[in-house]
Amino acid sequence: MAKNKFLILVSLRVDLVNNYNEYRDGLDNRYVKLLDSLGYDVVLLPNDNSDRDDILERLKPDGILLSGGNDISPERYKGNKLSSRNISKARDLTEEKMIRYGLKKGIPVLGICRGMQMINVFFGGSLFQDLNSRENSQISHVNTIHNITFAESFFIKKYQKKKVKVNSFHNQGILVPNLHQDLVPMAISDDGVIEALRHKSKTVYGIQWHPERTKRTSSLDKELIQYVFKRK
Repeated sequence: MAKNKFLILVSLRVDLVNNYNEYRDGLDNRYVKLLDSLGYDVVLLPNDNSDRDDILERLKPDGILLSGGNDISPERYKGNKLSSRNISKARDLTEEKMIRYGLKKGIPVLGICRGMQMINVFFGGSLFQDLNSRENSQISHVNTIHNITFAESFFIKKYQKKKVKVNSFHNQGILVPNLHQDLVPMAISDDGVIEALRHKSKTVYGIQWHPERTKRTSSLDKELIQYVFKRK
């Protein structure tokens, strides 16, 4: 494969199509449109039982993006099996290998929504499985827009403000007690849900919101993606 641009390998969600009784890999095509608009090449990695390591070595991606969709298997973080749905162990395994490859090769990894949660679980963190069940929380995180507060001076200096609004499409999430010690919160919602994170020493980042689902991609999202996927 001739590589003219920065190549990003993207993971896929898994959905059961009842009418055909089959599982299908899928991706919101807005991911591809967003990455293409920023000048990146995109390759999608299927979820199957093939040798992922061999495929990764042949593709030689410059960056890895873990997309949204599907809950993570609760057995990976000692969670409650009854509080998760639409699980794909095949996808969990594929994304685990993608993260391992990224760490091994020193290439950047960005997780979006479930992808951010997968990063935390991969390093040994856990998830709060039902954010709506918390007492005294007045914020819904399902199909809404809410404030986040930047916890890193990088963002505050760059955008001259501590708070911005982001979309939200998740019921599970990461609270401070769930966060693995090797990860640092970069942004937090008003009710204490971690909305962005990074690894302390690796080029691994995660955001809980969906930059691909906005009608017009914000400068924050564009610059954040370009910051993670830097061209050398």
